[in-house]
Amino acid sequence: MEQGKKLDVAIEALLNLEKQARLAADITGTRKVVIAIMQLCYEARAWKTLIEQILVLSKRRSQLKQVSFLSLFCFPELN
Repeated sequence: MEQGKKLDVAIEALLNLEKQARLAADITGTRKVVIAIMQLCYEARAWKTLIEQILVLSKRRSQLKQVSFLSLFCFPELN
């Protein structure tokens, strides 16, 4: 349970950074933050959280489409 709370806190902090980068139209920064979120979930083996974050990020980032499908390239073993 402790690890789950730490993961949630880390994801929340990264989502705040992602929003700042996205609103600034910083594609490179947004991409790095999205990768960090996915890596945290992957390393924690939090599959449900990983899927939820991919869905949330892809819905909110329609203006930065390069980020939306990043998971396909970063984690091909999940596909």
